[in-house]
Amino acid sequence: MSKALRVLIIEDHQDLSDMTALVLKTAGHQAVCALSARAAMESLKVGSFNLIMLDLSMPDLDPEKFVQSLREDANWKKIPILLASGRSDLDEWSRKLGLPKLIKPYDLTTLIEKVESLAV
Repeated sequence: MSKALRVLIIEDHQDLSDMTALVLKTAGHQAVCALSARAAMESLKVGSFNLIMLDLSMPDLDPEKFVQSLREDANWKKIPILLASGRSDLDEWSRKLGLPKLIKPYDLTTLIEKVESLAV
């Protein structure tokens, strides 16, 4: 990928968030980590992103309402969203929301390929 991407990682586990950011940075991209839905919304208000990686299992986040709020905002509605989760119902959520998925734990090469193929 020739263009450096800016990815918002919404993940409440600090270690996984940091590791994902490090992998993306090593691949030449920028990553911003948000450990809560509130932090994610604040990051979206002050920055622009090529992709959002969204963990489904966050204590302060209803995935359906969160995605709906993004799609209703003119500034954010075109940002691709990648669901990243180890939940057994990830396929169901992916179909329900019409979003691509990445199953945790994920392979680092798969992570980079998925991010680069989906980002705008």
